[in-house]
Amino acid sequence: MAGPPSYRGPLPGPLAAARRGLLLAAWLGRPLPQTLSVDGLHMFFEEGLPDPRPALGFSLVQFLAAGMQVRSGERVLDVGTGAGWVALTATRAGAQVVAIDHEPAAARCVRRSFLVAGFGEPDVRIGPGLEPARGEEFDVITWVPPTLAGPTQTGAGHRLVLDDRGRVTEVLNAAAKMLRRGGRILIPFPDRDATPWLHSALAAAGLRFATVRYAEAPVLGPVRLYCAWVARDAAPGE
Repeated sequence: MAGPPSYRGPLPGPLAAARRGLLLAAWLGRPLPQTLSVDGLHMFFEEGLPDPRPALGFSLVQFLAAGMQVRSGERVLDVGTGAGWVALTATRAGAQVVAIDHEPAAARCVRRSFLVAGFGEPDVRIGPGLEPARGEEFDVITWVPPTLAGPTQTGAGHRLVLDDRGRVTEVLNAAAKMLRRGGRILIPFPDRDATPWLHSALAAAGLRFATVRYAEAPVLGPVRLYCAWVARDAAPGE
């Protein structure tokens, strides 16, 4: 399905490298708080988790959490939950949430945040990719994938830099098989970071997709929240 503003193309090489460096410095170069209060929620942090706070005026995690519009009773899989902003927001809306991450710190932080919020014990699981939820089905799958094109990163940077497109393709293919009928995948992605490739990967996974939210972010540029679903009655694609 066609979305609003068209793809603007990547920045030239030197400008793209400067932009990537500025974003990485903003996202990774500040001390991680022990707790953060956002949207009436209190989240706990430990070293090694991505910082969801707005940097340079924008947060991809906040953009996803504010636009996902989950419904009460829906079963949600939050991939790479980190500190659990999306998981907490979906639970507050009445969804049944399974939060997964490969960092053990995520389980400790999400558990503390859920208990403080009065949500009880969360269903949070640790493991690679989508393995912790293998064989299950969901109404909604949320994920903030790596976005910035660039060289291989270590540490927390590996969550931000798209050095291996195969890794993202693998998650999309697996997620498409885990959707209930009528289910959807929600992912935010900047227009300037390999969007044509992402469109191809979504279609190759057998998904239809549309832009459901759009923002002009400082430095990061145009950002879309994509909603993707299994193409049953039409060809995969936008």
